[in-house]
Amino acid sequence: MKKPKWTGKGNTKKVVLYTVLMGVVLFFLNGCTGIDKRGDSPPSQPLYTIMGSGGKTTGPLRLTRIELNFQNDRGEITVPINGKVLPYAIIRFDGNGLFRATWIVDDRPLEEVSINITFGNTIILRTSPGTVFPTFEPGQHTLTLRITQPVPPFDVPVIRYFVTGERTGK
Repeated sequence: MKKPKWTGKGNTKKVVLYTVLMGVVLFFLNGCTGIDKRGDSPPSQPLYTIMGSGGKTTGPLRLTRIELNFQNDRGEITVPINGKVLPYAIIRFDGNGLFRATWIVDDRPLEEVSINITFGNTIILRTSPGTVFPTFEPGQHTLTLRITQPVPPFDVPVIRYFVTGERTGK
């Protein structure tokens, strides 16, 4: 590979500036890819995945099914104090358009989601890596996804996690 002309002698400042700029660009690109860096989930898990081909891609977005689960692939989980809770939603849909929702824990908003859906028929939606669920308080907690656009023609499920009085082994 040929070196660019500006990398020669006397151009140290340009090389340093170029290297720093490329590092910053790569840092921000990596941070914006939706990669889940929480450790308990598989590596390189995107915040959402749109799957499927075919189906109705014309017309307004219409939700046909929603399933909520935790990292154990069930709608309930028990975690210690300060344990990790990693929920995800499997959403089936027809059409295309803007999808807006809010993750709700114990009737309090936790994280907003906005995705422009243009293809596919299934989306798997996860919470952001920085989202911290209230696992500092022992007891049962409820979690749901409040969908504001498009409004689903059915009730969205509510899942539960239970925080024990035990602390994590860290």
